[in-house]
Amino acid sequence: MEARELLLIAFAGAVIRGALFAQPPNVTYLIDEESCRLQVRWLPPNSNCKQIYTVAICINEKWDKLLEQYIENTSWEKNVPLGKKIAFGVKTSCQENGEDVSGWNDDETFKVVQNGAAGTGARNVTCIWWNRNYMNCSWQAGENASPDTAYRVSYWHDPMKKAKPCTNVSRNGFDFQCGFSWTTGNVPLIAISIQGNSGNIQPVCWLSKKINHLVKYSPPVLSIDSNNGSKVVLQWSKPGDFHDLHYEVEVDGVKKHTFKWINHGEIPVEPDAQHTFRVRVKSATGLWSEWSDMRVS
Repeated sequence: MEARELLLIAFAGAVIRGALFAQPPNVTYLIDEESCRLQVRWLPPNSNCKQIYTVAICINEKWDKLLEQYIENTSWEKNVPLGKKIAFGVKTSCQENGEDVSGWNDDETFKVVQNGAAGTGARNVTCIWWNRNYMNCSWQAGENASPDTAYRVSYWHDPMKKAKPCTNVSRNGFDFQCGFSWTTGNVPLIAISIQGNSGNIQPVCWLSKKINHLVKYSPPVLSIDSNNGSKVVLQWSKPGDFHDLHYEVEVDGVKKHTFKWINHGEIPVEPDAQHTFRVRVKSATGLWSEWSDMRVS
């Protein structure tokens, strides 16, 4: 790992500003750009009571109360969306005083310094989990990135000890993409890190806690099973042995019929007329596939 990928900044001799809620001394943080991991450490204050620590994260100048945590350890780690404005806060108090922590002030927080120049990092990052076995991520070069900028990609999820590289980065002008094999669906979070080929390029991290929302299947194969004039029986292929699949059948480019779980259906039609049919599929929380090839009755 290059030296620029690990950024360490120490704040020594932090001032204790009160007996109830104060900042612990010697707060330091470390950024692992490949796994998008922010690691915060501090020393326990000189106190006779049992300490409890409150930590919180601020993304783009918005404090997220959902990410406020109460811990007894003197360390904290969190995946963060590098490329956005990031700050964090740490407070300490005696455990017997409870956990009612007031709001966070600027002088109680630390702004995370990130590598690279603004506007050079990847933008418009999207990832699709194709057929639950292949993850493909695409992005565009930063608006301030030079034309010869190249990017490299790594991905991480708990409990991986080290991020893995995505090695097949391709580009078309200012559009980039990279894909890798992925079959694990029960992870709490996946982190995609897109870094530049020089220290001037700002790293960008794309995070998702809802990996099943990224699922997109290949289009089904549609066939006409029978046609008796007033109804057409259609059958289509399933993307695999998956549950909770939703299908949508388009008739004549306008009407839509929905089906759950089954891969066949009867469609009422106007007799003595030609009709066209297409079908697409999605999981309950995923993305619609592209439409199948059209079939004509």
